[in-house]
Amino acid sequence: MVPGVPDFVNGVAFRGEPQRIGYGLTGGHWYRKPGDALASPGLMKAAHVQLGDIITVTVAGHPTQLRIVGQILERLNLAHELFYDWSTYTAIVPDAVPQTYLVSLKHGANATAYIDRVQQTEPDFLTVSSFGIGGGLSPLTLLNLVVLILALLLSVMAILGVFNTVLLGTRERIRDTAILKALGMSPRQVLVMVAASAAVLGVVGGVVGTPLGVALHRVVMGFAGEASGNVFPPAALDVFNPAILVLVALGGILVAIVGALLPAHWASRGAVVQVLRTE
Repeated sequence: MVPGVPDFVNGVAFRGEPQRIGYGLTGGHWYRKPGDALASPGLMKAAHVQLGDIITVTVAGHPTQLRIVGQILERLNLAHELFYDWSTYTAIVPDAVPQTYLVSLKHGANATAYIDRVQQTEPDFLTVSSFGIGGGLSPLTLLNLVVLILALLLSVMAILGVFNTVLLGTRERIRDTAILKALGMSPRQVLVMVAASAAVLGVVGGVVGTPLGVALHRVVMGFAGEASGNVFPPAALDVFNPAILVLVALGGILVAIVGALLPAHWASRGAVVQVLRTE
């Protein structure tokens, strides 16, 4: 229990080094001596504590003073978690024994085969499962998946928007297009002309939308961090390098051209005589 925090707080004592299995810091440093602890941003906010503060918590029914020396990116316990060294816990519970072992496998190792082999050694006393600290379906992974789906939906909406705009513009200029075709413009040239006009929309969208998208990404990540009680590290925010931003801007042009293809094809194949007679 942590004073001022009505919600459940999970205390985790490590015998090894948590950073070796994927846990990371967003502030401060790792514990160095008994009594040091790391807290998630949500817990620090709820308890109104900062790095360097000493708080009195209840561990195994015993009041214990811990100094908050670091801030962790916690992903599994609604951002209410305390990390401390095993020596801190054994000072409170001398006969404590580990309840869980976290094992980091080498890259490329067969996790399923490892789990089966360990489980077979003591099937009545061991429960082994795969658990990803730095990957899997963490909130960051889920957020990236949601953002990808939103990006695809927005791309489809953008294509439909360009299609509608170009179609209306093409119908309004149907007489001008018919005159150009009567003067010798080929269907291919008409198609390129209409697509090029749509590409201008793509250029404007890429130049204006790319920086706005980067800013919106930071805002969304900030809201997501606030909702989960975490402070995302710079690596979760600085994900756009100049090459990617250029590709995003070019993607706007591609989306505009794709949206204009059908109206452009319709304009290039329209009957000239019938249009001029109608007009």
